[in-house]
Amino acid sequence: MALVALIGRGAELLQLRGLISRSGARIVSLSGTGGVGKSALLAELLATEARQANVWTVDLSESPPASRLLDEVARALGAPAEAARSGAERTIPRTLASLMGGGARVLAVDHADSCTVDASLLELLRMCPELTLIVASTLPLNAPAERIALRSLAVPAVGAPLAEILRSPAVRLFTDRAGEADPQFTLDGATAASVAEICRQLGGLPLAIELAAARARLLPPRELVRRLAEDSSSGVALDILSPRATAGVVGIRAALTANRAILTTSQDALLLALSRFRGPFPLEAAARVSGRRLLETLDDIDVLVELRLVEPMHEEPGELIFRMLPMVRAFGREVSADADAVEARRLTYLRELVHEAAEAASSASDSPATDHARVLRSDVADALRSEAAADIDSAAEFATDSAAVIGDFTEGSTVGVILDRIIASGAVDRLHRRQQAAVWLWAANCLARSPEGSAQRELVDERLRRGIELVDDASWPFLGLQARLIAVSSIGTTADPTIAARAAEEGVQIARFVGAQAWLARFEVWGGIIAYSRGGIDDAAALAISGLQRGKRIGDAHAIAGATGLLRTLPAGSHDPDVPVPSLEQALDLARVAHDLTVETFLLAVLSWEAILSGRPAEAARWCLARLALSTRRGWTILMSLSLLHAALIAAILGDEPFAARIFGVVQADQDRLDRSMTPVTEQFFRGILDRLRAGLGEETFLRLLAEGSTVSMVDAANQATAWLSAKVASTAPQPAEAAPPITPREREVLALLAAGLRNKEIGSRLSVSAKTVMHHSVAIYRKLGVRGRTEATAFAIRHGLVDAP
Repeated sequence: MALVALIGRGAELLQLRGLISRSGARIVSLSGTGGVGKSALLAELLATEARQANVWTVDLSESPPASRLLDEVARALGAPAEAARSGAERTIPRTLASLMGGGARVLAVDHADSCTVDASLLELLRMCPELTLIVASTLPLNAPAERIALRSLAVPAVGAPLAEILRSPAVRLFTDRAGEADPQFTLDGATAASVAEICRQLGGLPLAIELAAARARLLPPRELVRRLAEDSSSGVALDILSPRATAGVVGIRAALTANRAILTTSQDALLLALSRFRGPFPLEAAARVSGRRLLETLDDIDVLVELRLVEPMHEEPGELIFRMLPMVRAFGREVSADADAVEARRLTYLRELVHEAAEAASSASDSPATDHARVLRSDVADALRSEAAADIDSAAEFATDSAAVIGDFTEGSTVGVILDRIIASGAVDRLHRRQQAAVWLWAANCLARSPEGSAQRELVDERLRRGIELVDDASWPFLGLQARLIAVSSIGTTADPTIAARAAEEGVQIARFVGAQAWLARFEVWGGIIAYSRGGIDDAAALAISGLQRGKRIGDAHAIAGATGLLRTLPAGSHDPDVPVPSLEQALDLARVAHDLTVETFLLAVLSWEAILSGRPAEAARWCLARLALSTRRGWTILMSLSLLHAALIAAILGDEPFAARIFGVVQADQDRLDRSMTPVTEQFFRGILDRLRAGLGEETFLRLLAEGSTVSMVDAANQATAWLSAKVASTAPQPAEAAPPITPREREVLALLAAGLRNKEIGSRLSVSAKTVMHHSVAIYRKLGVRGRTEATAFAIRHGLVDAP
C-alpha cells in the first residue's frame, strides 16, 4: 500500500462513496498516474464501507502482462485452480459469483494496469446484480464505467502570497507529513516559499511530497529545494524520494517504473530521450534529439503529457514548450540504455541551433531558432561547459554565439565563465581576429551584466576597448553593430555616458551604411535614452520619435517598445502630441512577444514609477512584483536592486515604514550603481522619501532598520519583497466573476474530438488542420480549463456541459 494520505482528496472520496451507494453504478474506473494516491483512496473508502457491505479487495500488482482481469481476480481470491485455468467466459464469473455469495457487495481491484477486460466482466455483473466493481489503474478502464480521474494536488503559483500557499493542498500534505517526521517543523513566512517550491518541483504528486516531507528532520526546506533541483546522473532527487525502512511504502522509482510499464516501445524511447534535456524544450527539439519525425513525436508526447511524465508549459504563446519534473528527468537518465547516441544528437543540435540564432541576432532579425535557443538556455549552458572541458580553443565560437543569444539570462553567467577561461588561458590569442574581437566584446557584456560588474568597471572598459579596436567595421559591419550595442547597454556599469553616446552615434552610422533599418531604429532609441540621461530632453524626444516611426514602418517590436517607454517617460509637452504613441501596456506586450527582456524590465519600471507618482501604490506593486520576478530569474542584481528600491518606495507610501527602511538598507550596498541609474527626478523623489522615513521613525530607529537590512542578502530580500508585494496586489485585486471557460469555437471542436478518443492526427484530418495545430489547441484548452491532459479535460468538459457525455 502506498504511503499517500487523503489530504486534498475530500471531493473524490465523496464522489466515490456516492457512486457506490447510487443504484446502477456497476463499474467505477479509478485512474491516475503512479503515486497519485489511488490505493490510499481505496483504503479509506473500504475502511468505512466494510462496516456496511460485504467488501472484497484484490491487489493485482504481480499479475503477468495481458492477463484477463477476472482470471487474476479469481486466482487472488482463491478460486479452484481448474476454474482459474478455464477460458470459458461464463466459468470464471459463475465461480466468482458463488465464491462471494449474496448481499450487497463491493469488489475493489487495485493495480489492474497489466490486465485486459473482456465480456466475462459484464457476465459477472449480470450474475451479481448488486455488485459494484471498482478498478484502479493508471489509465481509465476500457469498458463502460463511471470514471474518476485522480490528479496531482494543486500547487501554489510562483510568487503566491502566504495565505494562498497555506491553502494549497500540496503544501498542507507536506506540512502534515513533515510535522510527523519532525515535531519542530513549522510552516511560516521563512519556510513557506521553499515548501511551495518543493511542491512545484514534485508536480504536486502526493507520494513524492510525502517522501520528501519525511526528510524534513534532516534537511531544511531550502536545502530540499536545492537537492530536488539537482539534475545529474547521480539521481539525487530520486534518492531523496526513496522510502525509509517502512513496510509497505514504495519509492518514486517504483511509481515511475509502473508508469513506464504501460508505454509502447516508441513512447518509452521518447521518454528516455527527453530526459537528456536539462530544462524546458520545444517540440522541434524533442523531435531532433530523439531522432524521430515531428508527427511521430507529437503523437507520443501527447501520451506522456497524459501520464504527467511530461508537462506542457503555458508561458510561451505560439510555441509548444514542454518540461520534465526533476525526478522524472533523473529517472529517465538512470534507466536509459541509449544515452550516448541521444547525447551526441543533443549536443550537435544545440550547436547548430545557437549558431543560427546568433546569425539572426547579428542582423537584428527574428528567428524561431532564437526563441528555441532561449527556451533551451539551460541545455545550451550545459553543452558549452562540456565543449569547453574537452577543448577550450574549439569552444570560442560556441561561447560567443551563446553570449549573443542567452547572455541576458541567468545562464549567461556560465557563458561569461567560459569566455574568461578562453582569455585567461591565452586561447583568445590563437583565434582569428574577428573571433578575438567577439570574445573580448561578449566577455565585456557578460561581466557588465554580472553581480561583479559594478566593482570591475575598469575591466569592462578595457575589454570593450580591445574588442572594438579589433573590429573592422567595413568587413564585419554586423559585428561592429553588436559591439556598439554592448557599449551602449553597458552604461549602467561603466557609468560613462560619453562612451555610450559615441557608440550610439557610430551604431547609427554603420546601420545607415549597410541599410540595416532595424539596427538603425534601435540605436536611435538608445541614443534618445542616453540623451535623456544627460538632460537633453529635446534630443531624446527627436530620436525616440524617429526610432518609433522607423520601427513601425519595418515592424520592429524592439524599437517600438523601447521608444514608447522613453516617450512615455519624457516630461509632458516634450514632443509633438499628434505623433501616435502606443500605451505602455501595448509596448510591454510587444516586448514580451519579441522576448526583449531588457526593454521589458525597462517598461515595467516605467509602469511602476508612473503608478507611484500618480498615487496608485497597489498598481505600482503589481508592476514592481513582475519586474522583481523577472530580474530574479535573470540573476541581474542591478535590476533586483532597482526593483527593491521601488518596493521600498511603495512600502513607504503605504505606511509600512519599518519594511521600507529595511529594504533601503539592503539596496544601500549597491547605491553607487543605483545613483547612476536614476534620473534627476527619480533621485530627488528617492531622497525625499528617505527624509520622510527618517523623520517618521526617528533617527535612531531609522539607522537601526537600515543596519538590519544591510545584513540581508539580495536573494532573501527579493523573497521578502515578493511576499510583501504579492499581499498588496492580492488584497486590492478584484475578485473575478464566475464565468464559463473562455474556449473558442475551434477549441470546443477539438475538445469534443479529444473526448471521443481521437488522436492528434485523426483530429487534424477531421478539422483540416495539422496535427501540430491540434496540439496547440489542446495545450490552450488545458491552460484555460486548468487541467492536465486529455482525460482531465474530457472529465471537466462533461461535468460542465461543454461536450456530450459518451
